Order: sequence, then C-alpha cells, then structure tokens
Amino acid sequence: MKKDDAERQFKYLCDVWAKEKNIPMDGSVDPSYSDFTTWLHQNGYSEVMNFRGRGGAIGYMSQWFDEAFKQTWKN
Repeated sequence: MKKDDAERQFKYLCDVWAKEKNIPMDGSVDPSYSDFTTWLHQNGYSEVMNFRGRGGAIGYMSQWFDEAFKQTWKN
C-alpha cells in the first residue's frame, strides 16, 4: 500500500472507530492510540499499517491519529 493511500484509509478508520466507541474527534479528549491499533488488528484492518515511509510507518500513523483527533499540540 502506498503511504498516501494508507493515510486516507487510516483517517477514515479513525472516524469509524470514533463513532463506534462514541469518542469525540473535536480535541476534547485524548483517545488511546494503542486501543485504536488493537481495534485495527481485531477487525481485519491491519493492512493499513503496512506501508513504507521515510520516517517509518509508526511515526506517520501516530501523527495521523493525533491529526484526526485534533491532538497535535502534544507533539
């Protein structure tokens, strides 16, 4: 999977997870990245985590998660 495709799918899945778990995406809460990645694996979405990136996939995914939940102030 290409990085750009992974980013689109990853952010879409953030939205799906947030709705399923009733987590607001407005920056008012600090959701668990670990819980989200566990959910990805349990629901057959782990392919979104397999892409090549210059900084490493984990770093990109953490950044995308923070962007999706408006938590970039932590970085």
